[in-house]
Amino acid sequence: VTRNMDNVAERLSLNQVQYCRVVSTRATPVEAYEVSRLAGRTNRESINPEQTVRVRLQGKTLDVPAGALYVPMAQSAAGIVAAALEPDSAASYVGAGVIVLNAGETEAPVYRVMPGDRAPLCVLP
Repeated sequence: VTRNMDNVAERLSLNQVQYCRVVSTRATPVEAYEVSRLAGRTNRESINPEQTVRVRLQGKTLDVPAGALYVPMAQSAAGIVAAALEPDSAASYVGAGVIVLNAGETEAPVYRVMPGDRAPLCVLP
């Protein structure tokens, strides 16, 4: 997570989600979420029933900034992590406005670190 980090960290902490802060900027292979918002669509069978956010994943290399939040999926709260940070989930922080997209912005400031990147971005406490 590269924006609204303090607010996101506070909310994740309330659910005992483990995370750490990136110590120094590093180029990292990621999957970026290209977000589009739709109005007036409803599909109650979907994981994102309001269908207000749709995403397309795109691979890229990102200069992950110092201070960004790194939230590993290998933890007991992985379900909470996915619900909060996957932009098209029904409970997503992007959909709820906790992680804000600026006007005209289409790339969410939330990224998946690719599994082949072996060096950790930071160390969990």
